[in-house]
Amino acid sequence: MHPDFGPPPYGIPYVGVGGTQARVSVAFVDYGSESDAGVGGVTGYPIPDAAKSQANFIEGGMPGGGTNGDRHLLIVDRDRWVLYELFAARWTGSRWEAGSGAIFDLSTSGRRPEGWTSADAAGLAILPGLVRFDEAMRGPVRHAFRMTVRSTNNYVWPASHRAGSTAPIRLRIPTPQEWSII
Repeated sequence: MHPDFGPPPYGIPYVGVGGTQARVSVAFVDYGSESDAGVGGVTGYPIPDAAKSQANFIEGGMPGGGTNGDRHLLIVDRDRWVLYELFAARWTGSRWEAGSGAIFDLSTSGRRPEGWTSADAAGLAILPGLVRFDEAMRGPVRHAFRMTVRSTNNYVWPASHRAGSTAPIRLRIPTPQEWSII
């Protein structure tokens, strides 16, 4: 396992926007049925125009996202307390595409619907678990760390989505009679 840090050059970038940032449509190409189209009756994600042409808005450092890697795009609407997270985000030259998108109301502790993915595949928000350099340097980090593992086959609450495809580990639960022998 390894922790995920942010922002670049060592980790996942994120950007803060104001509540007046225009929202743009995103075409979901992998998990459309498990992605959020918008929030508050307004569709779209508040992606700054600069993300099309400037590096380090999208994970991987390529302007517009490029085509390699997870290409996470994390956006915080500071005025509305809303977190927008995209997986496999990229500007095609004519539209924004992503593998999946998840929107989190930061004023609640709500989860994704059971069985739904998110930008991190497990149905969890990425941003709250990132550790910034200044946090690590000033002493103990007092929030959860986001981390990934090489392979999984299921999920544990509060996650909502299975992110792996490895063969499950089968455990046999002893019967009450066997417990008495132990």
